[in-house]
Order: sequence, then structure tokens, then C-alpha cells
Amino acid sequence: MRGAGHWLLGSEPYRPRLRAGIGTLAASPGCRARLRARTLCASLDIAGTDDTKPVERTSRGFCRNLDGMEEALLEAYRRTRFVANTPKGRLWLRVGRRCGELDHLLADHSVTTWVYVTAFNPRSMPLPAEENWARQRELERSVVELGLVWYPGEGIADDGRWPPEPSLLVLGIVRNDAVRLGQQFGQLAVVYGELGQEAELVVCGQQLDD
Repeated sequence: MRGAGHWLLGSEPYRPRLRAGIGTLAASPGCRARLRARTLCASLDIAGTDDTKPVERTSRGFCRNLDGMEEALLEAYRRTRFVANTPKGRLWLRVGRRCGELDHLLADHSVTTWVYVTAFNPRSMPLPAEENWARQRELERSVVELGLVWYPGEGIADDGRWPPEPSLLVLGIVRNDAVRLGQQFGQLAVVYGELGQEAELVVCGQQLDD
């Protein structure tokens, strides 16, 4: 297996804090997150449009801890295909939907959880390609250190206006560790799921119960 592909939205200039693949990064202040959300969603042509359906904060597929994230940003995630190249073929994942092929892949590895994460463009702030790829290789090393199985992929915006982001589909990681991995690489959120359940958007700035 070799790594890369997705567009989860990221953080401040990267400062490694590595220890067995788990680290922490504080969430950005709400005003900065909202500004970046507007910038991103404007590029996707979804911010402020009348036909953008509001996202219910308690609807399936979305974590309840979404304070400080604009509905337009959640809609941007919803309008993204999270692709992974696996032995089961090319999987297409979406927030709020279940993927039967992924359930089979989890069963093959005798695990019940997964996360889809990238190290590219922390907090939706574009970085030079060289820096992004260095971050992505660090993410791969962190996952390997955790002893987890992963497959490469990329997050693809439906309208193609935001460049695809190389990402990893990581199997067998529990929710809190998935969030910490997203925090470590400056992501606002990760896509998390469990066997037989719909993919869920989980915000990385939330407090965790160890």
C-alpha cells in the first residue's frame, strides 16, 4: 500500500508534534474559522446561495459538536466525494451515507471503525505542493507507527473547483484517536465511520474524553 488523497480542511502553518502518530492542535478562533469557511465555500459557489439547503446540526452524518463551523462549510463537505483505492476496488464515500464495500473491507481486516483524513492544506489554507507532500508523508509514517492499515485516495469536490487532496482511509482507529490524528495535522474535521453505519463528519476542535 502506498498513500495519498482527500480534501479535509486544515490549520496554521504546520509545526510537527509527533508521538506515535497522535498529537494535538488547538482549534482556530471562531472568527478565523468562519472567514476561511466563507473563502472556501465561495470557491465552491455554495455560500449565500438560495438553493443551499441548511444542514441540521443533529441530522445523521453530522457530529453534534459543530459549534463555530458554518453550515456552508458543512455543505462543502457534503458535496465532496472521498475516494479510496482498496482491494475491494475504488470506493466512493460521502458524509451521511453508508458504503457496503467498505463494510466488507472492514470485515476482511476484522475491524469495525475507520477514518478518512488528509494532511494537505491545514484549515483550508493552501500550502506549496512540496510542503503539502511532506506533511502527507508524515501522516503516512504516523499511521504506520500506530500499526494501522491504510489505503490511499483523494477528496474530490463535486464541482471540481477545489483541487483534489491526497488522503488516507485508515482502518481500525477509534473515534478519539481519529480526532487526535486530525488535530495533529491541523484539520478542522475528519470523516469517521463504523461498521454498518453512515459516514460521519467529526469536528477536530471538540474536547475528548480519554
